[in-house]
Amino acid sequence: MSRQRYEWAEDDFLPPGVSRLDASQPNDNQTYIMYHGTTRANARSIKRSGFRRSSGGMLGPGVYLSRDLKKASRYPIGHPRYDRVVIKVMVNVGKVIVINRQGHRLQKTWHYHRYDSAWVPPNCGMVRSGLEEDCVWDPRRITILKYIKPKSVSVQPTLYPPSTVDEDSEESSEEDSEESSEEDSEESSEESSEGSSEGSSEGSSEESSEERLFFCFLLFLVIESL
Repeated sequence: MSRQRYEWAEDDFLPPGVSRLDASQPNDNQTYIMYHGTTRANARSIKRSGFRRSSGGMLGPGVYLSRDLKKASRYPIGHPRYDRVVIKVMVNVGKVIVINRQGHRLQKTWHYHRYDSAWVPPNCGMVRSGLEEDCVWDPRRITILKYIKPKSVSVQPTLYPPSTVDEDSEESSEEDSEESSEEDSEESSEESSEGSSEGSSEGSSEESSEERLFFCFLLFLVIESL
């Protein structure tokens, strides 16, 4: 049987004046394509009501996004992939601050210092995956473009792993040994039953002959007494 694998795909078409992911810091007041990973149920809610600012997180309150589709497709972490959705958005980042280490003095308070977005650079040690992350304070800076669902791809299985083959062979050998032992036990029981029946018949015949002889002897004594 084939297994199902899920892949995320994105086209290269961009609206005019919009930039795609690169490793550099987002420039102030520029518009970028970003992604937000969520569940299908949450995606329907966002479609109806728009994004809402979170109450907290690594960078404090805001809408968490990434210019990296791979990063967004990981979320929600631990949720079944077939039920995930990535929302593609267009964001005017406004004034951007770089948060490149844990414990940064403005890590969760950057908005109160008149920044509109916070950016975590890739491979700075703040995110385990090493992928970049963005946090936008005002949801009104975000325009939803489309919803991306993972594509189901059938993967044909390769040869069975050795362990599976070994287990099958072990099971078959165990079944063969069980059958042979059952046959042996049946044969031995039949032989023993036949031997016991023959012995019992021989013993019974000997006992009957002795009884006849004894009866004849008694009859002889009675005749002589007369």
